[in-house]
Amino acid sequence: MVAIGPRALRLAVAIAALSLVYAAAARLGLMLGAVSVFATLVWAPSGISLAALLLLGDRVLAGVWLGAFVVNVWTGAPLGVAFGIASGNTLEAWAGAYALRHLGGFAGSFDRLRHVIVLVVPAATMSTLISATIGVSCLCLGGFVAASSFLETWRAWWVGDMLGDLVVAPVLLAWATSDYAKPTAIRAAEGLLLGGVLVAASLLIFFTPASGASYPFAYPYVLFPIFIWAALRFELRGAATVTAVASALAIWGTVRGRGPFVRETLAHGLLALQTFMGCAALTPLVVAGAISDRGRALRTRETFLATVSHDLKNPLHAIQMSAVTLAKALPDTSAARIEKHAKLVQNSVDRMTRLIADLLDAAAIDAGRLSVEPREVSARALANEAVEMLRPLVTPRGQTLRVARAEDLLVVCDRSRVLQVLSNLIGNAIKFSHDGGDIEVGVEGGSRSARFWVRDYGVGIDPVQLGHVFERYWSTRPAGGGGTGLGLFVAKGIVEAHGGTLWADSKVGAGSTFQFTLPVAGRSPSRKAAA
Repeated sequence: MVAIGPRALRLAVAIAALSLVYAAAARLGLMLGAVSVFATLVWAPSGISLAALLLLGDRVLAGVWLGAFVVNVWTGAPLGVAFGIASGNTLEAWAGAYALRHLGGFAGSFDRLRHVIVLVVPAATMSTLISATIGVSCLCLGGFVAASSFLETWRAWWVGDMLGDLVVAPVLLAWATSDYAKPTAIRAAEGLLLGGVLVAASLLIFFTPASGASYPFAYPYVLFPIFIWAALRFELRGAATVTAVASALAIWGTVRGRGPFVRETLAHGLLALQTFMGCAALTPLVVAGAISDRGRALRTRETFLATVSHDLKNPLHAIQMSAVTLAKALPDTSAARIEKHAKLVQNSVDRMTRLIADLLDAAAIDAGRLSVEPREVSARALANEAVEMLRPLVTPRGQTLRVARAEDLLVVCDRSRVLQVLSNLIGNAIKFSHDGGDIEVGVEGGSRSARFWVRDYGVGIDPVQLGHVFERYWSTRPAGGGGTGLGLFVAKGIVEAHGGTLWADSKVGAGSTFQFTLPVAGRSPSRKAAA
């Protein structure tokens, strides 16, 4: 008998739960104005599956496929048709999640304007084409949809999936994010007021008898000020929530034959409604994304100012105190005491110099004016020089710093700039390694580029933080805890100025590896190479 570990059991439960939720939501959607039995304009499962993959990872893809397969067999599709439709739905969810991770930079929280933009275009608009095309094609091949009904069925399928991504996914992602501040009593009261106004307006709009369309509240555009209110005051969580609530009430009213979107058939009414809700959802989401980015920029500036203030005050204070001590000790014959404080003054000045240099480099990178002077340089010499330069830092902690591998080749780079990158990466490895730990530096050549790497076996970086380490002012330590968060940002800018790429791999408790590439000039150093 094979024992099932806790992780495998949790994964199995997650897959089973996702498949059940998917199938239930799908079955409910197919009960509402389905076109050709299998396509509906109300398809929440697309948003549910997208959110699940982003929050739980691609490991739960099986839950999407299983839920889609079950509901299509349940609806009457043969096994082959159900298999094809389920595969299309799964591929759509994977493509949408891939776009948000790799184009939108999603790393555990839905709180940026670029997340909204990527959700709208590649995810909701484009990835849904996959499922609609594969699904309707399978229905045609299986004889469930005539060629004359292909376009109508495809349109219903695509619009339903797209609205699921635009309305359902944002609210799930926003509420699953844990880094929102706890609301104050006043803010909670405002939220309740906003909810009451939204529900009241939605009931007046979408539950007005269809014959009373001339009634002022029958115009759905009345909702826009409420959407903007939610976006401005409650950012993406508020915008996503009001959109989802209004959409649910609108669908309910239209199904009951009420409101401004009643047409000759329920399918036509839902098409008009979903088209309106799709356009309406964009406004609060984009506004909320912009407000969220602005708030983050302000918070970043405050954190940065607090950090710089702390980091500059301490060296200045040390310089001041050491200068006073030196002045008092001048008559003293103790040369060791004078030397100690002189070194402290020098170290403090060096630290301030590095801070100012990082600020200037960051400004140059932002302006696109970072200067580099490429020359043919020995990659091995670069690695050895960086290690020897920083070796004194590892001695007090009993760490080992060594060049593990350095191929004999030339790279085209600005020697001082690349040493700056290596110094930053090695310095971070020293800082986040345990006492007595090992730090390795290496260079490996390729046909067009050389890969430099710095590896430590220290504390590692949390996956959520790993997605931010190259951002400006980002630090894994709290404000005032050391560093401005500019080192890796500047290092990335320097590498990219050479036409290379800088990236990182890490595992919590097992260490980190930072790697970057530089263009290769040749396979062996020439006498012209800078040593």
